[in-house]
Amino acid sequence: MRRMNKLFVIFCGLFFMCVIQGCGGSKHYPASALPGDDKEYVYSLAKDTWRCIDHYVAPETGFPYDSDTKSNHTNTTNVGLYLTSIVAACELGFLDEEGAVARIEKILDSLEKLENWNGFLINWIDVRSKTQATPGTYYISDFNKLPAGLIVVRQKFPQVYEQATRIMESIKWPIFYDKATKSCYGAFDIVNKKLSGRLGYLAADTRLASFFMIASNAAPVETWYKLDRERIEQYGMSFYKPGWNWGGIFMQAMGGIFLDERKTEVGKSAADFAYVQMLYAKEKNLPVWGWSSSYIPGSGYTEGGFLPTNVITPHASALAIIYYPRKVIENLRTLEAMGAREGFKIKGQTYDFGFCDAINIKTGKTTSNPTYLSSLDQTMLFLSLANYLNDGIIWQLFGRDPIVKNGKELLKDFYEVENDLLEVYAMRDEQFLVPVEIAANRLNVPILIVDDFDDGKDPNNLGGKVELWKLDAHGYQGFSPRYDSENRVGDFGYGLKLSYDLAPDRRAFCAYSQFIEGENLTPYNNFSFYIKGDGAEGFTKRLKIEIWDIYNVEVIYFVRGITDRWQKVTIPLTEFKGILSRWDKPKRIAIVLENQPDFYKETCVTRTKGAIYIDNIAFEE
Repeated sequence: MRRMNKLFVIFCGLFFMCVIQGCGGSKHYPASALPGDDKEYVYSLAKDTWRCIDHYVAPETGFPYDSDTKSNHTNTTNVGLYLTSIVAACELGFLDEEGAVARIEKILDSLEKLENWNGFLINWIDVRSKTQATPGTYYISDFNKLPAGLIVVRQKFPQVYEQATRIMESIKWPIFYDKATKSCYGAFDIVNKKLSGRLGYLAADTRLASFFMIASNAAPVETWYKLDRERIEQYGMSFYKPGWNWGGIFMQAMGGIFLDERKTEVGKSAADFAYVQMLYAKEKNLPVWGWSSSYIPGSGYTEGGFLPTNVITPHASALAIIYYPRKVIENLRTLEAMGAREGFKIKGQTYDFGFCDAINIKTGKTTSNPTYLSSLDQTMLFLSLANYLNDGIIWQLFGRDPIVKNGKELLKDFYEVENDLLEVYAMRDEQFLVPVEIAANRLNVPILIVDDFDDGKDPNNLGGKVELWKLDAHGYQGFSPRYDSENRVGDFGYGLKLSYDLAPDRRAFCAYSQFIEGENLTPYNNFSFYIKGDGAEGFTKRLKIEIWDIYNVEVIYFVRGITDRWQKVTIPLTEFKGILSRWDKPKRIAIVLENQPDFYKETCVTRTKGAIYIDNIAFEE
């Protein structure tokens, strides 16, 4: 009888929990002075975005497609964020409990059929029926949102608690802790059962993995405080790396979907980085802000995380709504006015799916039909709005799980802090943006000659040293520079001959680098140099130019069409891929040849051995 009474109490408690936190239609807004129409705007956007997310789901497995192209594979991050989105949609009244549980159960059934190693799955899984894993290096950054989603669904729905827990408990976090180095691995191969890499930055999309390792007592707390906290300074503010590199704001802010990080050091970094993006837009006289990895209109995904200045993605600003709701809503409204929220056409029918993945604000071109809507970006946008609309509902559900409670207790010095950051964010949200100091007058700016090679020796014209790099040489020489008096531009002096030899059958690169520290590039609009290939020795028809600042943030440009005749190459600085944090404090430029690169494979060398000539490297107004 006592046992029956206990079960009855538990049942009543669960029932009451479901009633209180059930799938209601009411809208719960945080305390805010936002006008009612702004709140309704956010709510309607959330509803449209959920409609998009739930439309692109594979019927065979219940997994979300990666994009509207409905390709065969999706990412484990997409699955974890979709599981979480199902809960958020229920909480916001867009989906009833029966429909939510049915979707979740189908996904959990499909997950349990997949080949795994200690509970870990390959990053890109089949959306239809293939369950066998493929060998290769996969990253914990892509996997760690899946256990986060499992935690949210098991806390919301008792019906799936057992199955979600079974999957959670199969994940053996301890294998990722390396006792020898007292650090955590960051990559794995589940077929060959190997671990590699390291967890690096605190302000990256691997943060949840580090949290789980500590929360499950698989790794000591010290590993959290060993994560890289190197900073970038811009506009008198600072934020953690990787910052502009490797994907922009989603890297810092994605973990904040599950954990309320607003008062933590990493939350401050994300908030400051979002504000820096606003200031950057102001300096460049751009109508909107929001830089994060996305599909590029008319092209593919932002490979390598190099962000084009003219491509804005709505999810980037939505991730900041918990810090600056007024500025985010203003930005989203402007994006909508620019055409980023047009109806999405499928077989002649128009759907309200919220925002397209990105818009080129220079051309007006968007990623609407027939290109891409990204599951990853739509779910990040939706969950950010859900937390804002419904009193941090994902934070609440995630935070009451025993694993998460243990992690926050172990890391209480990080999470349980008292400061005035919320007031700082609110004040910024109310203020006009602080004016940005624009670069010096560009009128009559003299050409900045980096190196004309005329003296036939190092250092360059600016006093900067020269460096050579190479990767995976294995007997191949990389670059061999030599001053050449017969191949030059002009009547005297030298040109630079760069003979090169790259491994033809593996990933390899070589770079010729010149330091330009102490200069200020803000008055200049273009980077230029002369180039030709050696007709006798052969040459590549394409190469890469890199510019780095003092924080090792880099931008890149691919030069194509090299011939055996001298030609001047002039590159507008706005055409470089990526965004540099400090044009006023550059570090170096580099000429890079790559074979079988990780990204931009269509831009690798056309010939792995040969010679090219370079002359008159300069920055021009």
